[in-house]
Amino acid sequence: MKKFYRSAVNPQSRFVGGWFVLLLLWLLVSVAQAQTLTGTVFRDFNANGLYEATPASGTYTYGEPGLGGVEVRAYNAAGTNVTNGGVQLTTAAGAYTITPTGSGPFRVEFTIPTALNVYYEGAAGSGSRTSVQFVSSAPATVNFGVNYPHDYCQKNPEVVTACFVAINPTNKPAIGDRDVLVGVPYAVVDNAKTISHYATVNQIGAAWGLAYRKDKKQLFAAAFTKRHVGFAYGGPNAIYVTDFSSATATTSEFFSFTTVGGGAVSTTTETHGNDLPTSLNANGKLDSYDLPAFDAVGKTSLGAMDMSDDDKTLYVVNLKDRKLYLIDVATKTPVGFAIPNPCGGQSYRPFAVKYHQGKAYVGVVCTREDLNLDANNDRKPDSYTSTAGLSATVFEFDGSTFTTALSFPLTYKKQPTNADLPGQPRAEYWRPWSASYQTDRTDTSYPQAWLTDIEFDVNGDMILGLRDRFGDQMGFQNHRPIANDAALVSAISPGEVLRAGKCSSTATTWTLESNGALCGATPSTQQDTEQGPGGGKYYWGDRVQDGANHGISSMAGLALLPGSGKLAMTAIDSQDDFNTGGIKRLINATGAKDGNPTGTAHNPGSGAVLYGNDAFGYGKASGLGDLEVLCNPAPIMIGNRVWNDANNNGTQDPGEASLAGVTVTLKGPGLPTAGASVTTNSAGEYYFSNAAGTATTGFVYSLTGLTYGSSYSLSFPASASALVLSTRPNSATGTNADAIDSDPSATGLVSFTLGQAGQNNFTYDAAYLAVPPCSLSVAVGTPVCSSATNQYTATGRVWLSNTPAGSLSIVDNGVAMTPVSVSAGQTSVEVSLTGLSNASSHTLTVTSSNSTCGTASTTYAAPVSCSVAPLATYDIDKTVDLKQVEKGQIVTYTLSVTNTSGVTATNLELTDQLSTTAVTFVGSVTASAGTFTPAADGGSWRIGSLAGGQVATLRYRVRLNDEGITYNTVTAPNGQTATVCTTVPFRVCAGESFEFLLSVPASYSTYQWSFNGQPIVGATTSTLSVTAVGKYTVMANGMGGCPTGDCCPFVIDSFGELPSLTAVAQMASCLGATAQNDARITLVGSSASLSYNITKASSFTAATPLLASARNLSAVVGGVLLGGEANPAAPQDYTIRVYSATGCFSDTVVRLLPTTCVCPPTTCAPFVVKKIKSQGKAVAP
Repeated sequence: MKKFYRSAVNPQSRFVGGWFVLLLLWLLVSVAQAQTLTGTVFRDFNANGLYEATPASGTYTYGEPGLGGVEVRAYNAAGTNVTNGGVQLTTAAGAYTITPTGSGPFRVEFTIPTALNVYYEGAAGSGSRTSVQFVSSAPATVNFGVNYPHDYCQKNPEVVTACFVAINPTNKPAIGDRDVLVGVPYAVVDNAKTISHYATVNQIGAAWGLAYRKDKKQLFAAAFTKRHVGFAYGGPNAIYVTDFSSATATTSEFFSFTTVGGGAVSTTTETHGNDLPTSLNANGKLDSYDLPAFDAVGKTSLGAMDMSDDDKTLYVVNLKDRKLYLIDVATKTPVGFAIPNPCGGQSYRPFAVKYHQGKAYVGVVCTREDLNLDANNDRKPDSYTSTAGLSATVFEFDGSTFTTALSFPLTYKKQPTNADLPGQPRAEYWRPWSASYQTDRTDTSYPQAWLTDIEFDVNGDMILGLRDRFGDQMGFQNHRPIANDAALVSAISPGEVLRAGKCSSTATTWTLESNGALCGATPSTQQDTEQGPGGGKYYWGDRVQDGANHGISSMAGLALLPGSGKLAMTAIDSQDDFNTGGIKRLINATGAKDGNPTGTAHNPGSGAVLYGNDAFGYGKASGLGDLEVLCNPAPIMIGNRVWNDANNNGTQDPGEASLAGVTVTLKGPGLPTAGASVTTNSAGEYYFSNAAGTATTGFVYSLTGLTYGSSYSLSFPASASALVLSTRPNSATGTNADAIDSDPSATGLVSFTLGQAGQNNFTYDAAYLAVPPCSLSVAVGTPVCSSATNQYTATGRVWLSNTPAGSLSIVDNGVAMTPVSVSAGQTSVEVSLTGLSNASSHTLTVTSSNSTCGTASTTYAAPVSCSVAPLATYDIDKTVDLKQVEKGQIVTYTLSVTNTSGVTATNLELTDQLSTTAVTFVGSVTASAGTFTPAADGGSWRIGSLAGGQVATLRYRVRLNDEGITYNTVTAPNGQTATVCTTVPFRVCAGESFEFLLSVPASYSTYQWSFNGQPIVGATTSTLSVTAVGKYTVMANGMGGCPTGDCCPFVIDSFGELPSLTAVAQMASCLGATAQNDARITLVGSSASLSYNITKASSFTAATPLLASARNLSAVVGGVLLGGEANPAAPQDYTIRVYSATGCFSDTVVRLLPTTCVCPPTTCAPFVVKKIKSQGKAVAP
């Protein structure tokens, strides 16, 4: 490049030179812009096909960020990738720039890489189309919307939380009609709020964890141990479900961990006392002592819940056995996974769970309950200030394995819990969990960190809700856990919200905020001056009344609506009002609270108050549980483009015209019988969607009957605008071949399975092309000699392309032949030429009645006269002596061949073929002439000479060693065949379950299967599934009759009786406190049984038996089938396989339980007997 310099001598020269440089720079910039393709790949949360960008600063009500790492390529009309660098990746903001080589038009392709496979193409709309878009030239802006279906939500959805009321609702008292599940709009403003009421205390009781199943509009709520708040009728192990699918919500019990049993079950006596009120007490309060609950909080009942993206699996943390359970919501089948202890063997407590992009995230706190704070043994802590060993961990769970995603200490100085109580400890540190309330404690705060909720912001940052356990151990205007202590106290126990992020593009774990910022960023003044990890706090808006009252306020129930830019949380004094609780929103970008971020008065713009300062509220003692946003399932859209494939290569090349006005029809479940139809728009596009909307050209909306996972079809017309449908489906190649090819079959059909909610599919394209001209050609094959007439015949063939209906006139050497009719689209016609023997050259000319098809001709030479020696002819016959035999029985095959001509045949060879090699030749072969050479599946018979009229005979015997049907076919030199068959019945044990699949060639036109001689209704295909003993045959149209000797049936016979055996597993005995190795399996009884073997598993594994060989039951001593087994650590299954004398067998499974030699004293479980019916009649209570 030339360098331009300004002159330092002449000011006029400097002025002119400056303008020249500016002009040159402008031209260079203009050229650069003219050659670029730019745009943004954005997260289309609301699925409207519009790019609604997130503002660079300030607050906003909705915004869609970009997505980084998406591949973008541009191709020219020749199909060449003209992208600088071959591919461009979008930046973290979703932006890309391509400087293509050459000029347009261009095809721009977006590829979502495997690392981002949770994302799908966003809805097509006016601001975004599909992953394949076309531009005529550069510069151009091409945006592309994508979606993670779980991010979708309708505008301003409801957010629901769980309230706590300090009563015992077990017997459904009148006071139990107060709300538990309530909802408000996500963007609610307190002074204009409308609260929805969904479930009461009597229906759900104490509940914290919530999970929403979008496809069925069902909200699940898990029982929760909170002191003073009783369980509903389902007790501490219950999960309830509230159904919103009808106008009135209904609630019922969905699942109970009592069905799991063992350590998963929390008992009522360990969770609550018996003094919970059922109405207001005389003092106008709902006070109780509820002594057992103080330490049971966080250790019994259930924790957080979440639903998988496909709405099929409910994730729930069981606090009693510290396992993560995955419950199939269709079958209610639970599978538990032990949550690891990240605390080096010290005390730990899990609670939070969040399902996000295919994985579950589980929150655990190292609680240091094991920390000895009473060194002088006076039953009072020496200090309440230790923070040693406190930490929090988030595990990532992939369905089988837990790995650490985030871990951080809880030893930092946090914002004060109770800044509004002068003279009291400010509770600026998290403390070890306390199992008992000490009598010397008079303060109302003792912060105990409890990681109860996890959310993810749209940029992947993790948001953590830390609840203060002390609020759930204490209460509002209620007793301390000291018997007969008359004082009523109110706990002050806000938690806090923290944020963590991945600090590089390759990071696999998250890093906690420090000094109020993430990954070394610069915090704001407010974030920097708060107390938190590293000396600051990201969500500084968590405080109450600008920090004058409480430095933190969260109850640690979190919810995040993608696109809103705001985090919703449950909070004390949520709108800066004394002793209230509700929902507060925080700004994710700045950490400030919504509404007035620094005010001290009532702040309605930050959310809504849900309970007040009264007996039914919970003050500052954490009176609310989890938060759940009630989002609808993401809509689904399918379709894409119809185009003129000018070069007929089956690929959407840039510059090829779109086809408007083509009708496309969608058929399948939930649609009218005739289907739903749409006409392509000017861009050749068509779309079908179940989203609400008004139909426009190319778009059909509100197909609410579409069923996810069902089979559908798209049909395209055979022709459009004088073009015909392409016959080159799926011909494209390259990175996005399926998105740029043509898909319809020759009949215009595309069959597919509809994806799940939000899984849009825009790969159903259709190519049309101009009708090729009609053409024809002709050729003549090699003449064949006819010895009878001493003349040759030849076959001519006319090939046709795109021919209309009409006729062909045929002339051979000037002699007109009979015209031949041709149907539209016919591809060939055969012409017979006979009586040729003059050795002359012939010209065959074919002319179509349609002048556009033209004329074709060819020449051929007629041969001279022919004379050939006559050939011998044959008649063959094949028989078998037995049509049905038992396995291992011998049959005799007899073959005879007769020379039916007057010519002696020489070197005659016949092939004899068996349909199986499972045969054994028995004895010698008898042949009246020639020699027979046997093979594994038959053999060959060679006869040196067979005179005219002579008969030769071959006879041999074979043993049939396999069940089924054995066919024997002989083939003569002239191709003549004869076949016989023999049935060998299959033998099955009486009572055995079995299935055979019978099949015959699929080339016949009709089929009819019969069972024991009677036609089977509906059995009219080429296959038949057989599950019953008997005789099966088939008749098929086009078979040409049965083979010689008639068709053989397929036969199944039963024999013998299935043996049975009953056994028990006897547990190991104890010698003192030690279990002995004397567990055994003992025979109780058997039937039709001869011998047995055993494997150590829930099913029999023949490769690993415990006995070297099957043991005869008569040799069993003392009924012991297996003895000397070690005491198992966990229940162990054994499978016993018992055999009958005929070889039949069956399996029996027994379970050996572990022996515990040190047990507590036996206690009785009392039960009550109540007679409710006598002699069929009800008994009065």
